[in-house]
Parts: sequence; structure tokens; C-alpha cells
Amino acid sequence: AFARILGAVHQAPMLLAYRGHPGLQWRFHSDFRVNVSMGLHYGWAIEGAVGSEYKIDASYLSPNVAVAVNVEDATRIYDVNLLVTEHVVKLCSESTPVTPGMRSVCRLIDKVFIAGSKEPIQLYT
Repeated sequence: AFARILGAVHQAPMLLAYRGHPGLQWRFHSDFRVNVSMGLHYGWAIEGAVGSEYKIDASYLSPNVAVAVNVEDATRIYDVNLLVTEHVVKLCSESTPVTPGMRSVCRLIDKVFIAGSKEPIQLYT
């Protein structure tokens, strides 16, 4: 699903036309391009309402949320659009004699210490 979203963003005629906007060209001095990245991690989180009587937002509290944010930040370091942790890959389907599983198409990128995690985590794309 993420690959389809990424393809749609890169092929969107409206975004293509907007890339040539003189204000963007002046501000960024280059060929501006919209990009999407995602970091996925699996773990527990507590959802709660935060705000006042006029405005309420959902907030998620967990060290796993911090790990997911840091994994998404790592997409820029590794120059990829999607990074997933080993916790997500373990949930993916395995290959069968008939069909390749999702786990078989995940490529190991690195094993790193991520802020919010006590153990090193393998990152896949």
C-alpha cells in the first residue's frame, strides 16, 4: 500500500505543476520535489485525550512511539522511503511453496541503537 501511495505522490499532475511554482524555485533554488517517508515499529502505546474544553487532540504515550519517530527520521540517513524494525518484520508472513511471503522481500539495512530502545534494533527496507 505504501508503494502505491508513493507512486501516486510522484505521479500527481497537481504536484508536478506546483514544483514549477516561481516561489518554490526562488526559495529552494532547485528542482523542488514532494517526498513521503515512513518508519514502522510495533509495540504497546497508551492513547489519551489531551487539551482543553475547546480543543482536544489524541496523544500516544509509549517508548515505542519514540522509536517509530526515530526510525522515520532514519529514512533520511539511509536515503530510503520506508524503514521497518525487526518487530514489524517478525509479524510479516513467511514464504510458502506457492507464494513469497512479505518477510522474504524485506532487506536488512543495519542494526542500530535507537533512542527509546534499550537493545539494538535491526532496520529493514
